[in-house]
Amino acid sequence: MRFISEGKDGHHGCELWIHKSLNIGVQDGHPLCPNPATCTILHADHRLLIATITVDGLRLVLHVLHAPHEGTEESQRAEWWEQTRNLTQRYKNFGISIFIGDLNSRFGEMVPGRIGSRLCNCTTRNAQDFIELLEIVDGWLPSTFSEYQSGQDWTWTHPRGEGRTARLDYIALERTPCLHPKESWVDCDLQSSLTVRDHELVVMDVEMTCGQGKKHKRRPAYDWDGLITKEGKETFRQLVKEIPDQPWDTDIHVHWQKLEDGIHLSLWGAPPLPTFAATPEALGFTLIH
Repeated sequence: MRFISEGKDGHHGCELWIHKSLNIGVQDGHPLCPNPATCTILHADHRLLIATITVDGLRLVLHVLHAPHEGTEESQRAEWWEQTRNLTQRYKNFGISIFIGDLNSRFGEMVPGRIGSRLCNCTTRNAQDFIELLEIVDGWLPSTFSEYQSGQDWTWTHPRGEGRTARLDYIALERTPCLHPKESWVDCDLQSSLTVRDHELVVMDVEMTCGQGKKHKRRPAYDWDGLITKEGKETFRQLVKEIPDQPWDTDIHVHWQKLEDGIHLSLWGAPPLPTFAATPEALGFTLIH
């Protein structure tokens, strides 16, 4: 699966690739792979793409970012970070947050629980803004901790070369018992058609535990035969009419999600969906930027 946000003036644009046939675990003896039907795009512009995907009942909110560089006019730079924090706040309860991207940020100081000891020589304004964003979802950067990061730290080389390198690209995770980083590294072996290399590949292996300390909703069983009858169709129309209207300024993807949830709840009945305690199950996947 490949999701692409539109560029601007021939530049930027964000992409999210998800390997839909990659086996990330086993369920009931069968391979478990990402399901395209569970993907929803929540936001897309030339610097930010936010999407959700559900794996074995666990929903992930994936943020793909391309932050403005430090030389950007200050009001534009600050406005972008403010918008990004607002969107993070809006969607933080949709699932577990993961951030992948070119943050154009240098972290020069440790932040307990968020930023480790593998640092740059200074903390930039972008880094300060991203730390504020991490606080919204209780996020952290595993690649700044030596117990997870192996090999080199730098991900970017100045166009002039001359040994001028820096770490600008990161993968951040929400702190949760469901996500366990196994290893993080920078891969410089990727073949590129660029005459001058700038950004290198950032990779992180993550183990995901489903069912740990969570209650999962049972899949609703609907009377499909009854729904296609004349009476069933009329009942369905009435149920849709009774779903609360959404404000006109509601994001289209959020609007759709509210509508879908309202339909499921109406068909299943007003009481909360029955739940069951799921057996913890370990899955694995790799994040690459």
